[in-house]
Amino acid sequence: PPLSGEGVPAHRISPHTDGGSITILFQQDIAGLQVRPPHYTSPTLSPDEVWTNAPVFNEMALVNIGDMMEFWTAGKLKSTWHRVTSNTVSHPEHGHSDRYCFAYFLHPNKDAVLVPIEGLRSDENWQSRYEGTGRSAEAHIRARISGVHGTREEPIKRGLPVETY
Repeated sequence: PPLSGEGVPAHRISPHTDGGSITILFQQDIAGLQVRPPHYTSPTLSPDEVWTNAPVFNEMALVNIGDMMEFWTAGKLKSTWHRVTSNTVSHPEHGHSDRYCFAYFLHPNKDAVLVPIEGLRSDENWQSRYEGTGRSAEAHIRARISGVHGTREEPIKRGLPVETY
């Protein structure tokens, strides 16, 4: 929904990478998505970074590389840091408009192992930005979720099985 008035957050979605392999984003012509230029290599974000506004076209899809694709390609394809702004700063002309988009997150089978594909690991010194090279796709997603949301100490009991992360 449009954001206006005092206390408007700087970001609708804070800076992050996608945990899966590929994300396909279908957007309307209201901008807001920004990407972190690839020359920033540290996972620690700096307040003086300059972000790039992603282009928006009604009849095109934006394809984003996720963490798992970075694992499999030994870093040749980078998981893209991105955020969604409130538009009031990045695109003042859209700051008070609705912004709708549809994201399709492509994830592998939960048992897929996150190791570089044979032949792509030409640099033996390559280190993943994320802990857990060699773990399963499911373990990676669970770790990312608990990194963002924490872990549950006590499951809610409603008569249904509850998974804890």
